[in-house]
This record gives sequence, structure tokens and C-alpha cells, in this order.
Amino acid sequence: PGPTRIWPLLAAAFTQACCVAILATALPFFAQDLGGKGFMVGLIGAAGTGTYALGCALMRPVADRLSPRPIATAGVLIEIIVMVAMAHIRSLAHVLVLFAAQGLAMSLFWPLVMGWICSGAEGQTLNRRLARFNLTWCTALMVGPFIGGALFELGQQLPFYAAAACLVLTVGLLAMASAPVTERRSAAESKPRSSDETAADSSVFRYTAWVSLFFAYMILGMCRFQLPILARVLHIREAVFGIVMGVLSLAMTVSFVMLGRTDRWHYRRGFHVAAQLLMAATVIALCWTNSATFMTVVVTVAGLCIGLSYTSSIYYSASRAGRRLTSRLAVHEMTLASGVVCGSFLGGLLTQSVHLRAAYPACAALVLIGLLIQLLITHRARDAAA
Repeated sequence: PGPTRIWPLLAAAFTQACCVAILATALPFFAQDLGGKGFMVGLIGAAGTGTYALGCALMRPVADRLSPRPIATAGVLIEIIVMVAMAHIRSLAHVLVLFAAQGLAMSLFWPLVMGWICSGAEGQTLNRRLARFNLTWCTALMVGPFIGGALFELGQQLPFYAAAACLVLTVGLLAMASAPVTERRSAAESKPRSSDETAADSSVFRYTAWVSLFFAYMILGMCRFQLPILARVLHIREAVFGIVMGVLSLAMTVSFVMLGRTDRWHYRRGFHVAAQLLMAATVIALCWTNSATFMTVVVTVAGLCIGLSYTSSIYYSASRAGRRLTSRLAVHEMTLASGVVCGSFLGGLLTQSVHLRAAYPACAALVLIGLLIQLLITHRARDAAA
């Protein structure tokens, strides 16, 4: 069920994500070269992801009634204009405005394309399709940072032109994809996986997964926009830092592949609790990072944990969604973008006003607070069911 020709959508997700990765790697260095300090770099990151979250929030009420192809294509065309413009500016204010515009335009792409890919799927079919989607965009996040870092060393404008080229390919791939269709699920897909899943309140798992996603992407936002500042202090080259960020995405990809091969983690809380505790400990370890090698080890573990949070959120958002599929995926995207906003802004504020490494223990503490919120949601749901 679902789109009969899905590979163009997966390829479009790859090229769009490659654009994001190139931009996310080059932009913090670009902003620093224009005179931006820790807070300003974080503010720029927050602006782009903040408008993306806003766009997803505005789209949610109407997302399931929109035709995905023309809306997503329009968003990508706006992004192309933004990338070309960004290659020719020399003002931090203009960088902030353009990155905010890019985030808003991107909100026209991801929720609709994700719903397009997931249409008509449930159970193991949904799990496999999501695994392919996650593998696709995360592979782009492995390649993109290396491209962005290497091109930035050759010329400040080159990463933005490369990002625009990726977006041109995205437009063509969207035109090739089959229209989304919804078919009746098979009996095997409609049947509950187990008695444990039958007893589970899927909404509770969805809400706790969204909380976990928020704090996981808060960590990711801090890494994307504050680790480049630490890298400059440690004299780590841009291309080397691009490899470090690529390894983070590789770790997320490994997580996606492993989770896509089994459904044993479905409706099991132990996996998520353990991953979040490990993620908090890993972030604290950044306080002692003094080399690219150590930084790579730390982000590898963090990437595995972030991958679990992302996979859980997107699965519980899409599972049993029915006609609310795209609107739920819009909430998923809005949640992760809000996490990046928080991580970028808070990280920048603490880096500049307190200490170069102050953001790391603060974010670790917030992850633990997020875990307590999830336990409270679960406890209240059990009380309500009793």
C-alpha cells in the first residue's frame, strides 16, 4: 500500500537533507567569520529552526487536506532562492533573516513528504518504510557535513551553491514521484502485534516519545551550533569537524537500521529510559573534550541515543494515525525543531555569558528533567486507567 513509486520521494529526502547538512555545517563558521560570537551563532540557528517549528504548527490543522507535490515543490523553490542569496551577503542580520526564511520554506516540505511516504502503511510495513526513510535522510547527513566543511575551506560561497544544486535535484525528484494513495490495510497489518501492544495506550507512548524527541534534538541543536565554536578554540579544521558531524549522523543511521530490523522495542519503555540516561551522561562528557577524536567518540554515543528518540517519535506519530497522519507528523517535526531552537539558543547564551562548556551540563540536566516528565505522564495515565 501507499505510493507505488516511492524511490523518488526517498531520493528527494536525501537531496533535501544533504542541503540541510551542508548548510548546518558551513553556517556557524560563516557567521563566526562575519564577527558572530556564541550567542549570535546560536540565535541564527534558533531563527531557522524556530520558523520551521512555526511553519509546522501553522500547517498542522490543514496538513491532511493539502496536496503534497505542489506545496512541497513551492517550498523547495523558495529555498533555492534563499541559498543563492545567502552566498552573496556579508551581514549577520541578513544571515539571520535568510536562515529564518529557509526554515519556514522547509516546513512546506518535510511533514507533507513524510506523510506521502507513510500513506497506507501500518505495523511492520510502516516500520520498514520508516526505516528506509530514516536511513535515506540520515545518510545525507553523513555526506553533507563533509561536503560543507570541505567546500567552506575552498571558498565561503561554495557550500551555499552546493546546497542550491541539491535543491534543484529535489524539485525534479518530487515531479517523478507517484501520487499518494490510501489503501485498505491487510489483515496481517491490522492485527495487533501482541497482547502487550493491545493493552498499551498508544497516545501515552506518543506523548512521551515527543517529550524525548524534544530533549534529544535540544542536544543535537547544541552540537550543531555550539560545537563549531569549541572546534575553533581547539584548532580543529572545518573539514575535520565536518567528519565529526558526519560520524554523529552515521551513529543515528546505525540506530535506524537496527530499530528497523525488529519491532521488539515497540511499546517498551525500558529502551527509551536507558537511552536517555546514557545521552545525559554523554553530554556531560563533552566538558572534557580536548580533541577531534574524543569529540567523535562522544557524538557517536549521542547519535545512537538520538536515533532511538527520533525513531520512537516518528513511529508512534504515524502508527494508528488514520486521517491524522500528516498532522501528527507535523507535530513530530515541530517538536524536534523546537528542541533544536532551545539547544541552539540556550547553548549560545551559556557559551558566551557563562563558560565555553557551560551548555553541556545544563543540557544534560534538562534531559533528566525530560525523563521525569515522561515518567509523570505515564504515571498519570496509569492512575486514570485504574
